[in-house]
Amino acid sequence: MSSKSGSRISDSQPSGWTRCLVAVVLTLATTLLVTSAQAQSAGISFKLTSFDYPGATSTAGSAINKGKVVVGSYLDASGGDHGYARLPNNTFKAIDYPNSTGTEVWGINDKNHAVGLFFDTNGAEHGFLFTPPNRFTQIDYPGATLTIAYGINNSDEIVGTWIDSNGVQSGFALSAGNYVSLTYPSSTLTLAVGANSAGLITGIWYDTSGIPHGFVLTSPNGGRYVDIEYPGATQTQSEKINDKNQLSGGYVDTNGVTHGFGADPARNKYVTVDYPNSIATVTRGINNADDFAGHYTDSNGVRHGLLAEPQ
Repeated sequence: MSSKSGSRISDSQPSGWTRCLVAVVLTLATTLLVTSAQAQSAGISFKLTSFDYPGATSTAGSAINKGKVVVGSYLDASGGDHGYARLPNNTFKAIDYPNSTGTEVWGINDKNHAVGLFFDTNGAEHGFLFTPPNRFTQIDYPGATLTIAYGINNSDEIVGTWIDSNGVQSGFALSAGNYVSLTYPSSTLTLAVGANSAGLITGIWYDTSGIPHGFVLTSPNGGRYVDIEYPGATQTQSEKINDKNQLSGGYVDTNGVTHGFGADPARNKYVTVDYPNSIATVTRGINNADDFAGHYTDSNGVRHGLLAEPQ
């Protein structure tokens, strides 16, 4: 992929959405109760549920809403990319943009409106809005060569990234049909990844050395950028933000290991979320109940979806 959509912390998210209607299917899930080192000091433990889309070779979670619907992407046995929604009863529905060659689902709000990207038959990437049961709306930043929609809040305000004709990649916010381009000062690349009901935006910016950092933007119109860095990390990515201004994301430690995290920046509180015996974990989504959605990579290099619920 030509954009940073596939080069985030840990490993690339699979692409996918190629069919409009699919049957709901069942799969097995594994549930554990664990307490991470950082979480233990804060008195927080998580029930961790591992899940896989049936028949998938790789499953990733990207976002979660108040109904605990998790959206993400998976790879099938032929290497085809698809989006999905995982329901609380552990059933799945594939979500594929019509006539596309691949789809990724990146965000969902409490109305079950979802956003992501699809690849057209020429290989170009476009954003989209999905409204149940089966309505798709294409999203393209004006003049862009690439558009990805990463996040959506309960007012259907959408955030994402776009690339101009000169190859410059910026973030964007879309509200009531109006686009605003977003660029972190002195960055080489900006991704707007999540937004909450108050209109705060979180995302990722890259420095001149190609290192990712997190941010929160107080408003798309003249707002202030606030830096987000996991303490002691060499890389930080802020992925989603809930209505309590709490964050989800991933960071890399000094040993090069990727971990998921939750953060309450206003209180300077950070917690690591790791699936046991994994070689990498990322928590990409958070809801208002502090549930996390993401994925982990096992010791065989296989990626699985992850739901982390505080206990």
